Amino acid sequence: MQDIIEGINKIKKELLTFEAELKNAPFGHLNRRGKFYYQAVGRKEIGITKNPTLIGRLCRKKLVQTMSEQHLENLANPLGTYKSKTPLEMIRSFSKTYQNLPLTYYYHHETHKWLEKKVVTNQYPMQTGFQTVNGSITTRSKSESIIANLLQKYNLLFHYDAELALGGKTKFPDFQIINPFTGKTFIWEHFGAINQPRYEEAMHEKIELYAKNGYIIGENIIFTFEIDIMTEDRIKKIIEEIILS
Repeated sequence: MQDIIEGINKIKKELLTFEAELKNAPFGHLNRRGKFYYQAVGRKEIGITKNPTLIGRLCRKKLVQTMSEQHLENLANPLGTYKSKTPLEMIRSFSKTYQNLPLTYYYHHETHKWLEKKVVTNQYPMQTGFQTVNGSITTRSKSESIIANLLQKYNLLFHYDAELALGGKTKFPDFQIINPFTGKTFIWEHFGAINQPRYEEAMHEKIELYAKNGYIIGENIIFTFEIDIMTEDRIKKIIEEIILS
């Protein structure tokens, strides 16, 4: 019962954020004829092909409206089976007018800010490097490369081994992740050598430091261990149920 209450409260909270965002959204919706885009307001259409910012805002509006509609349906049926389409699945269900545009047009405004921030990465030398499938990221361990590959597969944006200030201390979490469509950020730490006393001690200190600085497991931080990497299904479940939910 507690899980149901928490789920309802989460939906209500997110609905408020959707409503606030829609209040500042442009009027109308997006139309396309051939290569030309239009802002349709009632029976009136205005050519906006040369205004990618407005096209993007109308795309974002379409996504937020769809996410809001799904939440309202789930709120009306709290004891039934929730609909759980991800934003990316929603976009793929839109008409070709919307599907043919870049995914960045659907990003939350916080995502654009996140991407613009200067990133300082850990300069500590790697003993062994493991590249992701597309070769874009080199990780310090094979397990981290598995996580990175799946994050990329799910179209999630992340910084690997990047600087983070925590209560006056500087740390380098394995992954700092953002859900580009909701703007929600997460830390992901993978602990791979817990059988080593010094490593285990450092791990507990790091977990305690995160807790003191407002990080809550399953809410904005994820901890995994080698047992979690044994099958991709476990990592996929974490991504789908925590980051993409």
